[in-house]
Amino acid sequence: MQTTVERLAPEKGGFTLEIPLLAGESVLTNGIETNGGTRVSAGFDSGADEFSWRSGLAHGDTLSVTAAEGKPWSEVWIFSVSPMWQIAMTGVPAVMPENLSAGNWTFEYFPRAGETLTLKISRPPAAKGGTLAIDNVGLYYDVGKRATNAILQFSYRSTRGDRHSVKLPAAARVTALTVDGQNIPARMEKGELPLALLPGAHRVQINWQSDEGTSLVTRLPAVDLEVPSSNIGTVVRIPSDRWVLYAGGRGIGPVILYWGELIVFFLLAVLLGRMRRAPLRGYEWLILGLGLSTFSWSALLLFAIWIFAMRWREVLAVEQLSARKFNLLQVALIILSLAAVASLVAAIPYGLLANPDMRIAGAGQQANQLSWFNDQAAGELPIPWVLSLSLWWYKAVILLWALWLAFALVRWLPIARKALSAGGFWRKTRRSAPLPPAPAVSET
Repeated sequence: MQTTVERLAPEKGGFTLEIPLLAGESVLTNGIETNGGTRVSAGFDSGADEFSWRSGLAHGDTLSVTAAEGKPWSEVWIFSVSPMWQIAMTGVPAVMPENLSAGNWTFEYFPRAGETLTLKISRPPAAKGGTLAIDNVGLYYDVGKRATNAILQFSYRSTRGDRHSVKLPAAARVTALTVDGQNIPARMEKGELPLALLPGAHRVQINWQSDEGTSLVTRLPAVDLEVPSSNIGTVVRIPSDRWVLYAGGRGIGPVILYWGELIVFFLLAVLLGRMRRAPLRGYEWLILGLGLSTFSWSALLLFAIWIFAMRWREVLAVEQLSARKFNLLQVALIILSLAAVASLVAAIPYGLLANPDMRIAGAGQQANQLSWFNDQAAGELPIPWVLSLSLWWYKAVILLWALWLAFALVRWLPIARKALSAGGFWRKTRRSAPLPPAPAVSET
């Protein structure tokens, strides 16, 4: 206990107060007089503003505090409770502490005279816990065509030195083991890597290789820390000559937006193909969009604007337009035609040379480097999987699409020629007749 008596009035002069002690309170501060062990004589001289002492209380399951009645002071009670104790308080309502940013929460009471606060004190039973805690884990896989390089990093806290084992893939060949940056000899024993844990906080890194490479479904081997862990990050790097189609796994990971966009486009292609006087059939919209979907939706949008503009030009009543407006319209449509055809032709080499854009979204995601995050794991770390194909399959599909597009343009260009020539291709603007010469004036 810390008891502090502060002077409010009178501002000058000396006086003495008899402050009663609580039941079981023992004063620990030297030089403090107690009258019979029940009261403290708090003496104030003319220049003193404060009087304080420290004391101890006998242990008990309950504690009652009552504000004094008929005394020339008011009381404030403040309790700071250790996390190892549980306190139930009844009798007086608490108020908000003045310092909310303090490290420990305090319960403050401003009782009226005669009010009593009762505290029931108990200690919760201890919860069973381990001696080892793994705070964060990083698992990195660099998958090649015929082999995989892996790195496991984790930070642990241990209350004692002990022996621990980490289960790695059976075919793993450990190439390096470091603890706090120091190289440690490592040797696998029946698929487990033994570790000598040290008390305190430390950082471990394990490097290994395996003969498993990329395949249609790349499933990475499991790693078991054999103890619960938290804040687990997993990164998988796929070779740049692979076409990532899909990825899955536990936790927060990559989202491939391409497939959702493709479903929306498929519905739009069906609707466009069923429109009255549609310039293209549904399957033509679908094939054209599939070829452009992995790198340029804008080229498809430009083509759609152009082909519908040609259909509109074909049925437009051009007789109502003046020659100047008609010629301006023809120039605009010719420029639009050149831009649309050029974008389609330029898409062919771009699709053959560039990698497909699958619109992989998420924090820290790239085309061939995918990452996942899990907040905790019981022992075995969550391992994702990746569905991918060789990039040559994509090149072959784009090549077939380019051949189809070449024949399709042969069919579509006459549509533009027919539309631009409907009602005439160009009109001559009429020039105003020249004014007659002024009559000659003779002077006499």
